[in-house]
Amino acid sequence: MTPSTDAARPTRVRSATVMFADISGFTALGERLDPEEVIGIVNGCFERLEAIVYAQGGAIDEYLGDCVKAAFGLTLTAGDGADLAVEAAFKMREAVAQYNVDRGIEPPLGIHIGLSTGPVATVPTGSEGNNRTCVMGNAARLASALEDASERGQIFVGPETRSATSEFWDYRPVEIEDEETPTVFELIGRLPRAHRKRESERRGATILFADLIGADGIAP
Repeated sequence: MTPSTDAARPTRVRSATVMFADISGFTALGERLDPEEVIGIVNGCFERLEAIVYAQGGAIDEYLGDCVKAAFGLTLTAGDGADLAVEAAFKMREAVAQYNVDRGIEPPLGIHIGLSTGPVATVPTGSEGNNRTCVMGNAARLASALEDASERGQIFVGPETRSATSEFWDYRPVEIEDEETPTVFELIGRLPRAHRKRESERRGATILFADLIGADGIAP
């Protein structure tokens, strides 16, 4: 019996940061522009977002309607996935704002993003010559939930992502209605250099002072 294609696909578990980035405003554009114009705007927007994901060492998992699903830190050369993902999210928000200006888009497009860091299962998908990787697991589910809970312009991250990047990024805790979702943080922006602390500066230390009794009577 020939094994099924799904059974033959190797599955790997590794740590990564998963992103769900949803673009809002396409529906409103469709009400006042021709379909071809809307398609051109959509493609141009996603091209800019793709370029940011790839520049930050990420990989596009799939497109879910107006949402981009991506993963960071899957390769050895990708560096710290959480740092790269947050940097990408920050730049994507700026890119959408600039895209509105460049194209004169009215009403303007918006973006809201969810990020989560943790173990994920990666499964190769697609046919030969068109290889893609599907990312699954709790980190992916949480990133999706955070994107869904966030509103236009917001970037929500899970506790692991916040912990891994708090040296360079400022966050504030937020509450969402989903009781199954852990503590959530909203990205505020980059920390000023004066407020950053290197990991070595955070390490605690115990200092010991010892006084040797009776040493006065010892002559060299």
